[in-house]
Amino acid sequence: MIGLEVIAQIKGPGYVHRPLPGHPRSYIGSGPLSSAALAAHRKTEVDYAWGKVITDRDTDASVAGHFPDLGNNRRVVDSEGQAEQAGTSETDDHHIVVARHFGLGRPTEAMVLHQHTSFRTWRLWTSEGSYLVKEIWESRPPYWSRKARAMTDYEQLARRRGIQIPRGYAADGQMLSQIDDVGAYKVYEWLDHGFLKLDTRLGGWLGRTMANLHSLDYDDPDLTSASEWFGLFERATWNTWLETARRRRLDWHSHVRDSLPCILDISDQVAAAWKSRSDMVVSHGDLEPSNVLDTNIGLYLVDWESVGWESASLELGRTLFAFGEHDLAFSRSLLDSYCEAGGRPPQIDESFGMRAVARRLGNLTELVRASVEAAPLTGWMQSASAIPQAVDQLILTTSRSIEWSGRLAALLKTGR
Repeated sequence: MIGLEVIAQIKGPGYVHRPLPGHPRSYIGSGPLSSAALAAHRKTEVDYAWGKVITDRDTDASVAGHFPDLGNNRRVVDSEGQAEQAGTSETDDHHIVVARHFGLGRPTEAMVLHQHTSFRTWRLWTSEGSYLVKEIWESRPPYWSRKARAMTDYEQLARRRGIQIPRGYAADGQMLSQIDDVGAYKVYEWLDHGFLKLDTRLGGWLGRTMANLHSLDYDDPDLTSASEWFGLFERATWNTWLETARRRRLDWHSHVRDSLPCILDISDQVAAAWKSRSDMVVSHGDLEPSNVLDTNIGLYLVDWESVGWESASLELGRTLFAFGEHDLAFSRSLLDSYCEAGGRPPQIDESFGMRAVARRLGNLTELVRASVEAAPLTGWMQSASAIPQAVDQLILTTSRSIEWSGRLAALLKTGR
């Protein structure tokens, strides 16, 4: 299997089961792909924060050195790949309630659904302008509501410290605001944006932004470690899932069973990478290409629902890998900008890209758990038939991240 020869070289220490909390999470699609790769994979990439997708019919428009223009007028795709209908009856009066609550003016039409991944978002037009409406929870506050508010507080601190975030709107002094028994919402100005180009402008902005994030010195007892989302489960747990899948004759059973030694090896590596780092900071937690908007007034960072405790160096490695895997010169410019802005020079070894691997592992385990428990596949999740592909992507990402880390370390050492 792809990557086994690389992965087998590293065996991390033992690890413990870390149950995944119930707080919803935004997950982002894959990192930068060349136009050739996009055409080969015919993959749908989703901007989960802003609900834009690039579908098969759009892939040929991609050009090397750019991330796809995810646009503002693409269709919304649900977990089964079907187009969702915008402006459902559920939202027929939501636009009035939300606009009145946040003081946005008179709505001119019903809100248009743009995505339903971990969080539903809509576009709202009023007499005052155009807005992005994000639903954080429905009905009354859930048990993780304090964490969500802590994340929003961190976002507000980042804004005050100069990080470019779309303008937010508050109600009764709260950006994350509960509307009676309807739910809690956040509202932002709507920003149109285009292609995200790999250039010195983007590299410099990313480096400075990450250095700024890592220096905010924010702490809140309601925030949790990013490692809770890594999907680090013991062999016994995987065996239980596999036995359930065998009894129910789930299609993915044999592929996961045969790949289990590799999955556990990768889990060891992720756990070892996290354990080896002592540079913990509260940070954004999801610095991916789809969360950076390139507008005609500048670059903006969006989607602040993954804030938590991160290793500064591993988050930096994930971001470098996501943006610059195929362009080491860009990776170096981003890293130089990070250090020049006060970021601590990172330890670059085989584990440097493991935060990107951890995201893949977390996605896989959540999808497997949902399938085993026969839970509805909502939000970012695809059909359970995608589990074998998710396994292969995990293995490939591990191999690629190790190889990329080595190339980056060699570049920095030799200067070439």
